[in-house]
Amino acid sequence: MQSVITMRDARAPDTVLAAPPPKEATTRAVAANAARPRGAFAPMLLCSLAVLAWLAFQAWQLDAERQALQAARVALQPTLDNAAKLRSSLDALAADTQRLADSGNPNAKVLVEELRKRGITINAAGGANATPAR
Repeated sequence: MQSVITMRDARAPDTVLAAPPPKEATTRAVAANAARPRGAFAPMLLCSLAVLAWLAFQAWQLDAERQALQAARVALQPTLDNAAKLRSSLDALAADTQRLADSGNPNAKVLVEELRKRGITINAAGGANATPAR
């Protein structure tokens, strides 16, 4: 035997509210859903989407880092060019000093000898080769 209690809503006078279903009907509905086997499609789909989203995020991050590195490289290029110019002028100066020492200039000989003690060898033909003392 089932009884329905009707109540009027104060906001809408024509609306009738029904009483909640009996507990037996709710228990039967839960038992029917629990007995039904569940597929693996939804969990596999969620895992696949999560992995795909993670890979897409990683690719986006790597691209952003690559662009930042390229911008840094472009920004440092003038400094590298200036350093190469300075090194070539220092190599030419060291080669000239070595030639002076070879021709007998005592001050140039002292300078070349002090550089040799510190591990810097000078090649008069091709410039200076700086090698650290070990």
